[in-house]
Amino acid sequence: VHEGPSADTHPVNVMMRQYDYQDFDVQAKYYPIYTKDSSRSTEQYGWYDISGASIAKFVEETGADPSRSYNSPIFDFVPYTDPPRQPADGEAASVAVSHNGSTISYFDYDAATGKYAMSQYGGGGKHKTVDNLNGQQLAFENVIVLFAPMSTYPNTAPENLPKFDYSHGGAGYYYSQGHYEPIFWRKGAPSDALQLEKAAKSGAPVYIHTGTTYLAEVTDDLLPDFDE
Repeated sequence: VHEGPSADTHPVNVMMRQYDYQDFDVQAKYYPIYTKDSSRSTEQYGWYDISGASIAKFVEETGADPSRSYNSPIFDFVPYTDPPRQPADGEAASVAVSHNGSTISYFDYDAATGKYAMSQYGGGGKHKTVDNLNGQQLAFENVIVLFAPMSTYPNTAPENLPKFDYSHGGAGYYYSQGHYEPIFWRKGAPSDALQLEKAAKSGAPVYIHTGTTYLAEVTDDLLPDFDE
């Protein structure tokens, strides 16, 4: 299910065709899979309610196979039966990730929960990022920040959809348990799995904790300031 512009030249629709996703575009065939939530502001964002019943109807009527088999998980995880692994390079009680000139995401470690609680700076202040369904602040066992060249897709003005160069690979940081360590990442083609490594192209995996993970993609123009 995707919500996006209708122009055929827009990158979202180009990629839909490139990867043969049209058959899985449930919204186009079984509208309304999702409906706009008119009770929330749509000045900058669209808020939608997803219909699980409609998706189930699509699966039943089309005979779509909802099962999937995977060769491996997307990350290399510390076994959940083992004690948490503390990243080796130093303490990180808080992390600030700059997305652009006006938006910053903050992650403050809470030793009692073993998670990084998320806040964002915008609209003139720092605000807790809260789940609208339960009123709880979002929190993550893992925070991963990846750096690579970033540009914009053509034919996306005035939104200027960001284009993150996944084929480039590059530096990054892994945060967990109130500590951090530098990492390297590579991906290759869009259909290739993301790989996190201890050293560039070493093949030595970075093991992360089971649980929720926040993954930020940041232009490498900001890497020198972030390193400091």
